[in-house]
Amino acid sequence: MSKIYLTDSERKEDIVRYNLQLLQGRLSCTQMGKIIGVSKSTYLNRLKNPMQLTIKEIDRICKYFHVDINSFLTEKLTYK
Repeated sequence: MSKIYLTDSERKEDIVRYNLQLLQGRLSCTQMGKIIGVSKSTYLNRLKNPMQLTIKEIDRICKYFHVDINSFLTEKLTYK
């Protein structure tokens, strides 16, 4: 069986997607959409393709959840 290697871009996308899902927790997609200032369907699109998140949306998420932007974008967060 061949090994699958993720590109750097794919790894970053996976990290952001993981962090979004972790932070969302029990909140609905509608609630998350309101936090970042978009509709539920737009939030779902962002969840499918996190590289489409704008800087403003990332900033709103990090401020709401009190998370460092650099950590949100570069490492998998842990739940405390």
